[in-house]
Amino acid sequence: MDRLKILYISTTSRVGGAEESLLTLFKALPKEEVELFLACPLPEPEGDPVAACELRTRAAALGVNIIELPLRRLKRTLNPFNLLEIRSHLGKCRREIADIVNRRGISLIHANSPTAALHADGAPVACHLRDLTLPPLAAREIRKRCRIVIATSHTVAAFARAKVGEIVRRIPNGVDADLFAPGATYDSTEIFLRHKTPADEKPYILMVSHLIPWKKHDLFISCMARVRAGNAGVRGIIAGADLFSDHGEHVASLKKQAEEAGLKYALEWRDNVPVTDMPRLVSGALLLLHPTPGEPFGRAVLEAMSCATPVVAVNSGGPAELLADGGGVLVAPDDVGAMAKAVNEYLENPRKARQDGQRAREIVLQKYTHRQHAETMLELYRELT
Repeated sequence: MDRLKILYISTTSRVGGAEESLLTLFKALPKEEVELFLACPLPEPEGDPVAACELRTRAAALGVNIIELPLRRLKRTLNPFNLLEIRSHLGKCRREIADIVNRRGISLIHANSPTAALHADGAPVACHLRDLTLPPLAAREIRKRCRIVIATSHTVAAFARAKVGEIVRRIPNGVDADLFAPGATYDSTEIFLRHKTPADEKPYILMVSHLIPWKKHDLFISCMARVRAGNAGVRGIIAGADLFSDHGEHVASLKKQAEEAGLKYALEWRDNVPVTDMPRLVSGALLLLHPTPGEPFGRAVLEAMSCATPVVAVNSGGPAELLADGGGVLVAPDDVGAMAKAVNEYLENPRKARQDGQRAREIVLQKYTHRQHAETMLELYRELT
């Protein structure tokens, strides 16, 4: 049987949660059954050249054929001149992609976002929806252009159906449970040398998220201040960056909040943690605190569960689904007091922390490994072709 040829489209070559999930899928798909192509943007002329090319570089290392195109993220606008320019840009990209589909014999296009799907043409399109944003004009185009919309959670699926109808299929992300595994240790001396920030052997509470306002890092900071009032030996780590440099003022306000809360030397900021360090960082944490309300899926929650690291998260969205059968504590949105109480209970009861962590790992192995995800995606690809 001939291999399926899948063309993936991403409108960024930087790596956030959506791109990390795509790379995890690339790693698990059986290369004897599928040939993978990735269309991604041309190199950015400014900024960190390594970060700007990370998706392209890591995908190529996994055996994915890279195709550079003038793809880009699209910003909302009502300006008629901007709309005309966007229409012209999309038309050009669609012609180029249709030509690639024809020349390479592509079986299916898998767009990693709705914006990516707007660039697609020439083959059946599957669109991945990983968040809770889909403007009306984009929804209309998705309904016309896509055979299926892949939603990462029941929350995202319900949102998508209200926008595009019944072409939605829920397929949760997977995690590499061999990589994100219990028992890894975090070498604070190595981290100090790499990041030039205070580091010691004190236990830490972790938040993993890019520095975006809706992720609610301010709640993590407020919770840490309360926890340290009774547990001064505990520190916090926030792992994440302002990925597209869109939120400079927000980041500054968070750091000011931390300093005013007395956390200047008790809260560490880990910008752009190397992918090779992340499993050790997650595995070494006392717990993951994920205070984001309305989180669409919660990749950071899943990675912590895979490491047998217990989780305190908000009882809504993806985390509520992931932790429905145990593995952590769910609290009401924006309830810093409940977050601090849950954290303190884990600090005071290490046995409960171990038990919940072990349960979390069991759930991942039952439902959420990257191999299980790849098998489901491969079945979908065959169905659509």
